[in-house]
Amino acid sequence: MVTKIRSLVDKIDTDAGHHKRSRRLQKDLLTLIATGSVPTTLRALQKKWGMKKPIAELERAIASNEFAIPKALHATQTLDWTPKQATKEFGQVLRVVREAQNLGGKLGVLIPELVLGSGNGRLPAFATELEDRLQHVEVVLEQRAVAALVLPAIEAYMVPKNKKDHFTEVGGICFGHAISCSKPTHGKGEARRTCFHVEFCTTELRARMTEDEVHPSPLSERVLDSASGVLLPHLEFLGGFHSHPYKRKKWGKSSSMAQMKGAEGWDLSEGDRKYLRREANGPTIEGKPPRLEIVVTVAEMKRLAKPGAGYRHTFPFCVGRLRVILAAYHVRSDGEARPVDRLVCHWRSLED
Repeated sequence: MVTKIRSLVDKIDTDAGHHKRSRRLQKDLLTLIATGSVPTTLRALQKKWGMKKPIAELERAIASNEFAIPKALHATQTLDWTPKQATKEFGQVLRVVREAQNLGGKLGVLIPELVLGSGNGRLPAFATELEDRLQHVEVVLEQRAVAALVLPAIEAYMVPKNKKDHFTEVGGICFGHAISCSKPTHGKGEARRTCFHVEFCTTELRARMTEDEVHPSPLSERVLDSASGVLLPHLEFLGGFHSHPYKRKKWGKSSSMAQMKGAEGWDLSEGDRKYLRREANGPTIEGKPPRLEIVVTVAEMKRLAKPGAGYRHTFPFCVGRLRVILAAYHVRSDGEARPVDRLVCHWRSLED
């Protein structure tokens, strides 16, 4: 297959004529190797230049073995695997992976950007499946981070903002450490274990907050990130948080707890997911797309009760008559978010 790729690169160099055109078509060839699909411009010229058969053969070879080559490239470029680790997991693809990496270096392009560009900012199905299967994500919340998340959410829930908004959502950003290491899988390769250790959170005072949504302030996020470089030099920007308040007055006869459970209020809303996808494509803080989003759900209980066990990505507890549920989500490189594999909170109340 390496010979086939090199012959196609040579043919493009020979037939394209113009340097810019040759470069664009070689990028299309690299996109084919990285995604398994032929870009439109390359498909339009393959018959004219007598490349229809070799490109079709290359497309079939890349799609074989459940897209082993694109998966290996994605693992090495995005999940920080070595080519040898990728070979253990996906078979004999080492030479093709290195050839694609060399072609990307020659063209000065990043393969992950080509993959995202081919899907209009969305990862292909094989890449999302791979990240979900081979990335084990944990979030650890320190006690002061839990307090910084919950206290403003409770204040915004209990204290009216004005006559119109009796309660509001709140939002802010999280700082801490991201630690990655290898973890053995049931197969022959290794998974990537990532732990987001959240140590500090701060609320955006200039965000636009209503009962139904919170709109982050881009200027606030940039100012806070810049100031944190001086005040918190040992921590890095990880992502954001926002609250989901449920109150009986807003929902009429149904209790706030019933509304929260019925809507699964600890989950990300469609508006939340659209915002995260937008941030992945053009982050507010340049070069720092969010990797983590935490939802703080607050609802009022009719009577005191102990919280249930929750899910792996949630942490439920009570503050007086308020039920609070923390839920953590990992944000992938394309902005799609999924529940983390484990959420740990270093927090205990006096009642425990």
